[in-house]
Amino acid sequence: QIWELSRQHPHIIPFLRFEPQTITREQLRELLSLGFKGIKLHSHSQQFHPDDPQFRWIFEEINKHHVPILFHSKDSVMESMSDPRRILALARQFPEQIFVIGHAAGGGFWLYEEIVACPNVYVETSIFSIPKLFEEMHQRYGFDRFIYGSDFPYSHPEIELLKIKRAKIPEEVKEKILFKNAQRILRMESVVVHQ
Repeated sequence: QIWELSRQHPHIIPFLRFEPQTITREQLRELLSLGFKGIKLHSHSQQFHPDDPQFRWIFEEINKHHVPILFHSKDSVMESMSDPRRILALARQFPEQIFVIGHAAGGGFWLYEEIVACPNVYVETSIFSIPKLFEEMHQRYGFDRFIYGSDFPYSHPEIELLKIKRAKIPEEVKEKILFKNAQRILRMESVVVHQ
């Protein structure tokens, strides 16, 4: 349905979500051939460990299509399957695949040294981000691989936008967070952005 809607309304950017536990290789190949712009996986609600070797074939197939994978993430104490370190383990196995860790990687500053070391990893900003996170990661590491997200309806786009606007970081870094990084990983640099 999402793919069909995107065909009728070009402003909709379709992401594919599927059940890793039950999908077959043939089904995944067929879905990926439709031209989705990215993949969204939720390890906790879909009850799978993304770095489990039994799912490696899934990431091998996705890797052939050069589309980013957005993962829900949360602190390992709350949701062990959504631990951002599992996504980082995958990112190291597939260095040409773009991975996006959702919800500011759980909000903990301690993980960013590992994130910085993986150039194929971006961090989506919704829910657990704060202005201080953007400031400190820019000051410590020059890190600018954040991607704005609101996780609507669980948060509100204006609230999530305000966190970035209030951060004391250069304007060019804010532009990367708000749209340029997304344009790059979605291969949509030619799209005109109206600010």
